[in-house]
Amino acid sequence: MVKLYTIFDKELNQRMFYLMDNYRRVVVTSIDLDADKESASYGESVTFTAVVTDKDNNPVSGSTVSFYNINSRLGAAISNENGVATFSYVVRHDLSVNARADDVQSNTVAVTMDEDVYELVLSCDAPIIESGGSTSVNCLLTHNGGAVSGESLNYIINHGSTTIDSGSVTTGNDGTASISYVGTGVGDVSVEVSYSTLLQKTYELEDCDIYDTTEHTKSYSTTKFETIASITDLSDVSISLDLKTTTYNYSCVFGIGYNSESDQIGFGTTDTVGRIYRTLNGINNHLNYSQFNQNNVYYNLRFERTGNTLKTYLNNVLIDTSTDNEISTFTYLNFGSWRTKTIYYKNLKVKAL
Repeated sequence: MVKLYTIFDKELNQRMFYLMDNYRRVVVTSIDLDADKESASYGESVTFTAVVTDKDNNPVSGSTVSFYNINSRLGAAISNENGVATFSYVVRHDLSVNARADDVQSNTVAVTMDEDVYELVLSCDAPIIESGGSTSVNCLLTHNGGAVSGESLNYIINHGSTTIDSGSVTTGNDGTASISYVGTGVGDVSVEVSYSTLLQKTYELEDCDIYDTTEHTKSYSTTKFETIASITDLSDVSISLDLKTTTYNYSCVFGIGYNSESDQIGFGTTDTVGRIYRTLNGINNHLNYSQFNQNNVYYNLRFERTGNTLKTYLNNVLIDTSTDNEISTFTYLNFGSWRTKTIYYKNLKVKAL
């Protein structure tokens, strides 16, 4: 006669049924535990395999095997005819797992979670724009190298201590989102982007009053000064451009000042060297810089005016600081020459400070 036996398994919280001629419960005396990997990324599944045997080293089937992370129960499985019970778990932290059955505990298997890394990358195809132009700051949010979609990124756009705009954007399926910006000529702006409390990144934009990347040629056959731009609406201002001449055969000059040859500060060339032309109140004070004397080589020139002070930079090196009441009234960018000359310039940039 075949008899039906029933046992309530507390670990699985369910009733188990057995069909057998002679029911005999085999006691587990040994459990060997293994895992399919030693480390895993956040959210990755790890499978644990427990092999249960009796005192004669025979596999024990139908045994409830519980899996624990130290002493916290993760779940359970029933051993098959080969005494094998498998259990899968999604990794969200480091694990130290053991298996238990019939008051027998297995060896401990450690699974280390790979570093949980969120990254926020900001980029921009046009970080320098002219007033009225538009650009976008592109955001990419990843988690352990994979794109994170549907997440909110908060942003604040500041000019100095003044907030220009703020809001939020949501990442798409590829983990990206874009923040649009339209230039007004305010100068440098910072776009601060944050994800929850985990990440915050800043991207700098230059919002210029003038931004001209075209290479221009100025040819002079006689002494002449001309205005190429006005800065009447800018008090504190940064002006930069790349400047070159084909031959250092005497003087060309680019400067900031009045629309005349006098009362200005500029950078020019002589027969052999580059020179700061500093003329204030009719008094000349010229400074020579012999390292800037290569024919047909572009040099970057930058003026920064703050109040009555004007700083001059060549290739990002400060070479002159002048202070005078007249400096605050300079409103023109001038090109000029005292002899036959061809001058080239490009990347003209004028922005508020």
